[in-house]
Amino acid sequence: MGVYEHDRHPWITIELQRLARRLDRDLPTLGVCFGAQMMAAALGGEVYAGPVKELGFHPVRVHDNARDGPLQHLVDIPVLHWHGDTFTLPDGVELIASSHAYAHQAFRRGQNVLALQFHPEMGLNSGFDAWVEKWPEAIAETGLDATSLRQAYAKHGPITVAAGQAMITDWLSALG
Repeated sequence: MGVYEHDRHPWITIELQRLARRLDRDLPTLGVCFGAQMMAAALGGEVYAGPVKELGFHPVRVHDNARDGPLQHLVDIPVLHWHGDTFTLPDGVELIASSHAYAHQAFRRGQNVLALQFHPEMGLNSGFDAWVEKWPEAIAETGLDATSLRQAYAKHGPITVAAGQAMITDWLSALG
C-alpha cells in the first residue's frame, strides 16, 4: 500500500493526523520504510510511486552531515531495500542518506525525528521469508529471484542487523 492510497485505506488519514501531532510536539519518532513515508507526508512532503522498485541489499550513501551520528554505523553496509514509493523532502528536515536509485533514503529533524526508507532492522527476522513468498512479482520486477535474494539475506543479514542495532542504540542514547 502507499501513503497516498487514502481511498483504499481510510485509516491512513487518521494515522497521518496522529503522527503530525506527535511530530509537532517533537516527540522521539523513528519511521522505517512505510513509516518514513508517513513521516514525510505528516511533515508536508508528498509521497508518490517512484520510477523503479528498489529491492535487495546494497549500501546507502550516508551524507557527510550524518557521518558523525547514528548512521555512521551504516557506512558501506548493505541494507535491505524493499519499496517502490518515494517522497519529496519536507521543509525543516535534513537529508542524511541516499541510494543509487532514490535520493531520499533518510532524513532527520533534530535529535528526535529519524526517518529511514530502507530496512536496517532486517537480518535476523523470519518476516523476510514471508515477504519473499507474498510479493514474488515485486522481486521479479527488479530482475532478482527468490533464491538470489535469500542468498543475499543469508550473507548480509547478520551484518546489516548488527549495524542497524548499533545505529538505533546511538539514536536512542542521544534522545533529548
